[in-house]
Amino acid sequence: MNIKPWRTDLKRWLELPPQVADGKVISTSRHHQVQALDPKTGEVLWTADCSDEILESPKLVGEDTVLVQGQEGGQGSFYGIDLQTGQTRWSHSFEPRWKMDDIEMPNGNVLLRRTELAGEAEEPMFQVLSPSSGETLWSMAPQSEKWGYPVVDDKNRIFVELRGTENRESVMAVDGESGEKLWTREGTVWGQPRPMGDRVLIANRSEVTVLDSSTGQVAWQLEAPIVRDPWILPDTVVTASLRPDEAPGNRLTGLDAETGEVKWHYDVPHLTGVIAGPSGQMIHHAFKTDKHGQRQSYIHALDTRTGEGLWSYELGAAELGDVGVDSQGRVTVELEKGKESELAVFKDGKLLWQRPVEGQGFALAGNAERMAIFDRQGVTLVDAETGGFRDQVCLNAVLTNFDGKVGAEGEMVVSGIDGEIAGLTLEGAQTVMGATFKTPGPLRHYRYPFEATEDGFIYADVEEDGKFIPGDDALFLKNSVQPGDHQVAPDKSKVTPEELAKWDADNNGYLSREEMNRANISLWWDRDGNGEVSSRDGLVSMSGEGRRQAVVDLDNSKLEVRVNRFS
Repeated sequence: MNIKPWRTDLKRWLELPPQVADGKVISTSRHHQVQALDPKTGEVLWTADCSDEILESPKLVGEDTVLVQGQEGGQGSFYGIDLQTGQTRWSHSFEPRWKMDDIEMPNGNVLLRRTELAGEAEEPMFQVLSPSSGETLWSMAPQSEKWGYPVVDDKNRIFVELRGTENRESVMAVDGESGEKLWTREGTVWGQPRPMGDRVLIANRSEVTVLDSSTGQVAWQLEAPIVRDPWILPDTVVTASLRPDEAPGNRLTGLDAETGEVKWHYDVPHLTGVIAGPSGQMIHHAFKTDKHGQRQSYIHALDTRTGEGLWSYELGAAELGDVGVDSQGRVTVELEKGKESELAVFKDGKLLWQRPVEGQGFALAGNAERMAIFDRQGVTLVDAETGGFRDQVCLNAVLTNFDGKVGAEGEMVVSGIDGEIAGLTLEGAQTVMGATFKTPGPLRHYRYPFEATEDGFIYADVEEDGKFIPGDDALFLKNSVQPGDHQVAPDKSKVTPEELAKWDADNNGYLSREEMNRANISLWWDRDGNGEVSSRDGLVSMSGEGRRQAVVDLDNSKLEVRVNRFS
């Protein structure tokens, strides 16, 4: 078993989950920086500066382009960064900042969907970019007044719900390679279109329809009053309706995915979810109500060919979170008990083991011998059959970022909110359960420009009016001289640009949390407007502790302040 743990301190705030992409770990700070690390050692390979604020974790598109979505003021942006070098290949800007969503396509192209209420009417509804150059490959004008979030199948066909005047609805299919409209089918749509091989399923409350993906012709249709989106399992489509006997609960119906023929019915109490299980099984989870009115959860396995019940397990009063299945046929269940969570693992209807996880929300990966639990502590390796502890890589941060995704060689990483990033390689590991909690927020961020005024000291533009005015804006002060200490001249406590640059020990143009701690300075502004900085005025702590923290980007003359809402 090849397990290689490592840990690196990037000395920046890390508030988005790191990603493993084609032999590299891609990590980002919320403000403007993306870094690539070696997934075997944690060594930093390159650093790229992007937008003022990065909105989500970067991701790999095409063969070797890292896509970064950000914003600066009221403007949004996309950056395409070379995975090998960190050089920016292309960028696009647009207003307003929430105008575009990006959707992954199997061919690696970048599909942008304009948010339906943003922009001018003549601007594209869809725009597809080359990941390597950022050039527009094709675009499509709006086809209705409003449109939903598209889905893409494995042959790059795009399916999207359209909503026009007088509540008229339809589904449109588009060839993702050429931008050609393939077909449009009118009718009420409930939820999103659901690709299933060379077909696509659309549903509403009264019927389920399966269409040929290329032509839009009906393959089969079933009129049925359903209460939830259908589930697509191998060879079977499962619908949920109210029980015909008017008893509490739901009726599950298994439909042949090829013909739509009804294969079986199965009545359950209050349904909470369905997933594909091992060896042709379907795992559903639900709850019953006991004589005291308390909810009692359970999981149950059915044979998808016959609807026959195979096994069931009572889980008690715990709320069910996510459910997963690994390659060895083990069924994993998240149990939520108040603010705590537990992981329960089953095989063939028997409980193998159960153990607590740190905090609410976690992710799970593993191979035949080990399971890796991502939680607030880091990554914990346990024996897959017994749950016994085997190894752990932890962080010192209060909160941890993780998404549970595993690289091609079994690489997995987590990052701490205060800058640490750690990882290990578990050969043959695959994702079992995606993260149920991805970011540690909520946090408020401020990014102020700063410069020296005529008096030679540094102010940050807190008012954000483009002017640096003593009394209105924040001033850097050395903590060795306390504000309001009249035994020392006030000017001696102020910080100059030369002093600020001198604290950049590694000469990288950025004062990290560690360097700010050594500098022992604070940020003050004259909140009461009396022309003096005193103990009654505002403070941002420069240390790594406290509810307000700050670091300094010297190269871009920006001050980054984070207001921490947790203790």
